[in-house]
Amino acid sequence: MAITPDGKTLYVADVDKDNVLAIDTDTNAVEATIPVGTYPRFIALTPDGKRAYVANWFSDNVSVIDTATNAVEETTFLGSEVWAVAAVPNQPPTAELRADALEVFAGTPVTFDASGSSDDEGIA
Repeated sequence: MAITPDGKTLYVADVDKDNVLAIDTDTNAVEATIPVGTYPRFIALTPDGKRAYVANWFSDNVSVIDTATNAVEETTFLGSEVWAVAAVPNQPPTAELRADALEVFAGTPVTFDASGSSDDEGIA
């Protein structure tokens, strides 16, 4: 099982039926039944909750579920039994700020440029 970071959806591997159930945690209702590989055992969600990775033990592959659509967007064959999956966050962003003036005096407006920073979503 794995729960989205916002706590709204629980993903449960159904090993008997070779699918993953997306369950609404407010109503406990099944929102979606997602077919994956044979004997799905382990689920890991990305830190942003956009994807769920499912280890399909007997299929020797990993299914990637888009959590916005609750559909498999990709399956990767690994060639041997998959015992577990884990999702870890990206490295933290690094900020690089530059001022538009070399000398700044109190009360003088200054513009900063953060375009040299690194982050998947961008730093504002």
